[in-house]
Amino acid sequence: MDMESQTDRVSLLPPRGGFRVSRQMSPDGVVEQGELNVTQGRLEWIGVRTSHRGVVEEPTAIEVVPGRGLAGDHYIPRRSGGREVTLIQHEHLEEIARTCGLPEVCPTQLRRNLVISGVSFPIATGSRIVISGVELEVTGLCVPCSRMDEALGPGGCRSMKGKGGITSRILRGGVIRVGDLVEISRLPVPTGKAGHG
Repeated sequence: MDMESQTDRVSLLPPRGGFRVSRQMSPDGVVEQGELNVTQGRLEWIGVRTSHRGVVEEPTAIEVVPGRGLAGDHYIPRRSGGREVTLIQHEHLEEIARTCGLPEVCPTQLRRNLVISGVSFPIATGSRIVISGVELEVTGLCVPCSRMDEALGPGGCRSMKGKGGITSRILRGGVIRVGDLVEISRLPVPTGKAGHG
């Protein structure tokens, strides 16, 4: 029996998207494509910053515009387009709150664009994130700034070390909705870089 016949093939189709990915299932049950490991999560929250230091709106659906970001967001990406959409891990909100001695931390305080649950951040540069047909490429870490001390109190910025989220550029636009499936094709995180940000 050849190697092809010893592997199971899996097709993953995010809801409302036309992007089908064919992967191979390895003997240990991890879905792989080359060196990519595929994990799935859920879009929990969307934030649109109406102006610099302005109100953060919380729509349940939004258009994602290549070369621009989320429709209505005030941020204008630089020419490199490396920060069109920012994302943070949902589970990190509770950890940040606990470190700061707060009952909770709301996504509006952190001013990221998307909150994702069920996946572990950080995600290596070059990895791909697909949400309902929209495709993002991870460009780096979203390093927290001193403004987090204003939002969360003294030590707020320090509490977000390693939990500030990630930045991304838009490879394919479309509309995303809270509750959408999130599929992440991960590249290995470089040794020694996972703890920053």
